[in-house]
Amino acid sequence: MRSRNDVLLYKRAWAGDEFLVAFNTVHQPRKLDWDGNGKVLLSTYLDEDVKRISGSYLLRPDEGIIVKLGV
Repeated sequence: MRSRNDVLLYKRAWAGDEFLVAFNTVHQPRKLDWDGNGKVLLSTYLDEDVKRISGSYLLRPDEGIIVKLGV
């Protein structure tokens, strides 16, 4: 688990898959600095379909995301 730039992140593994969980802890957008790729499976905003991401990602105010890694 680590925290930087008001973003809390940690990894979890389940059934052979790895997931990144990230939370923006403030009421302003924050950049998630991350070297990797994956698919955003879920956002606390509940307004987006599954999408692929690579590298940094802009988290909206108070947003949390779950990313399936390596896809």
